Amino acid sequence: MRRSNLFRSMRSIALLASGLLVTNACRGGDSIGPDPELPKGVVTMQAVLPPFVRGLVLRVTGPGIDSTLVFNFLPDSAGIARGTLSVPIGPRRRFAAEGVDSLGSVTHRGETTTGILAGSNPPLALTLNPLVGTVPVTITVGPLSLNITAGPTLAVRGDSTTFAATAIGPDGVTVPNSEIVFASSNPAILDVRPSGRGRATLVGTVDIVATWRGLASTRRVTIDSVAALTGEILVLSENVTPATQTAELVTPLGIGRLLFSESNMASATVSPDLQTVVFQRSFENQILRRVSPFTSTITLRSDGTNYGMQISRDGTRLVWFREPGLSGAATREIFIADADGSNAAALTSDGVADEFPDLSPSGSTVIWSRHSATGMKIFRMTSTGASQIQLTPSSSESERAPRYSPDGSRIAFLSTGSGTVRLVVMNADGSGRTIVPVATSVAVFSGTVEWAPSGRALAFGGTEGNGVRGVYLANLDGSGLRRLRANTVPESALDWR
Repeated sequence: MRRSNLFRSMRSIALLASGLLVTNACRGGDSIGPDPELPKGVVTMQAVLPPFVRGLVLRVTGPGIDSTLVFNFLPDSAGIARGTLSVPIGPRRRFAAEGVDSLGSVTHRGETTTGILAGSNPPLALTLNPLVGTVPVTITVGPLSLNITAGPTLAVRGDSTTFAATAIGPDGVTVPNSEIVFASSNPAILDVRPSGRGRATLVGTVDIVATWRGLASTRRVTIDSVAALTGEILVLSENVTPATQTAELVTPLGIGRLLFSESNMASATVSPDLQTVVFQRSFENQILRRVSPFTSTITLRSDGTNYGMQISRDGTRLVWFREPGLSGAATREIFIADADGSNAAALTSDGVADEFPDLSPSGSTVIWSRHSATGMKIFRMTSTGASQIQLTPSSSESERAPRYSPDGSRIAFLSTGSGTVRLVVMNADGSGRTIVPVATSVAVFSGTVEWAPSGRALAFGGTEGNGVRGVYLANLDGSGLRRLRANTVPESALDWR
C-alpha cells in the first residue's frame, strides 16, 4: 500500500472509537460497503497487538468482489483489536492484513485465502510476520480466537521459558490455559512441553505454536549465546564525514536506526523511553538536546566545558562533569540537574579531576572516577554530594567510567594496568572485584562500558582484525563474546536502555 494510502487508513482509524469497524473501498477512497446484491457471510476478527502497532488494515478480494474491501481496526486498552466483517460469500476470498504504527508505517504483513459461507463461518488463523521487531501478530478470523500472550521472543541458551495463551470460545468465555497445547518447531533449539514450559538449549530461531480446537498461534523466539538480547544501544559512529558523527539506536542483534548526525559530537546519553538524546560537542561549553523525531537541537546549558552526560534511569535527572573554562583544565567537577538542565548543582568542589559520573537506579547515590597520585579511582557519594568514599584500592591500577547495574547491586568499570585495559565488575560497596575475561584477540578500548538491561551482559569498545574500534558484547563470565556489527568507522557504545 502506498504511503499516502497508509496515512489515509490511519486517519480513518483515528476517527473510530476503540474496536469500531469501518469499511472503505480503496478505489477512489469512497466509504462504501460490499455490493448489497451479493449474499453475505459473517466473520469476526480478533488480534492481540504489540504496543507500537496502532491499528490493522484488513483487505478482502476475490471473485465477484469488484472493489477491494478495506476494514480498519483499533486496539482497545488491552491491545486487542476486534470486530465483525460482512463479506460476500464465495470461494477464494483473499484476506490480506497489515499492521501500522502511529506514523503510518507498515509493521506487520500477512495474508491467507479461504472460502466464505452464508451465516457464521469456522475460525481461521492469519499470521502477520513482523517487518519491525520480532513479535508476529496472529489474527483469528471466526467466532473462536487463540493468541500467545506470554513468553519471550528473545532468550539465552540455558534459559528456562514459560509460554501462555488466551483462547476465547464461541460463547465469549476465556478457555482455561490447561486446554491449550504448546509445541516447538525445533525441540533441539527450544524444547517446550504441552503445558508451555520449556528450556533453550541451542543457538537459533524457533517457532512456538499453541493449538486449540484447530486454531494455532505462533511466537518466534531467537536463542542467543549472549544474555543481552533486549533493549537498544546508543551507538556513536565517528568520522562518517570529516568531523561528523552519527547517533544510532542499535539492537543487540546489530539492527540499527539512525537518529541524527552532528559535527564534533563527543558524548551522548539517551532517555529510558528512547525519545530524548542529550549530547555535547567537542571543546564547546554547551549541553545540547534533541527530542524525537530529532530534527532540531536545543541548548540546555552553556556554562563551562561539559562532558560525560548521563540521564538517570527514571529519566528525571542528568549528571555530568565540567571544566571551568573552555577546555584543558586540571580541575573537573561533578554536576547534577533536572533532565531539562535546570536546578544544576555541583556535587564536588575539591580542585581535582572528577569524571564519568553515574546515578544509581534509586537516584540516591552517584559513582564517579577521581584522579589521584596513583591514577583514577572509583568513588561514591550521595546525590547531594555528601559522604564521599573511595571504593577501589589505592594501587597502580587506573579505574574509570563506572556504571551501576540495572538493579544497583553491582558496578562495572574499566581498569588499566601495564598498558592493558580490562573489564571489571564489583559489588556496589567495592567488594567482590572480578575481572571479566575477554578473548586475547580483542583489545578492550578505554572508553565506556554499559550494562545490558538484563544485568547479565556488558557492551564495551574494542578492536581486532582491521583495527577499527567497534562495540562488543559479552556475558559477565566472558562467554558469548561477539562484535555488535561489522563497521568500517570507529563506533562507541554510550548507553543501553
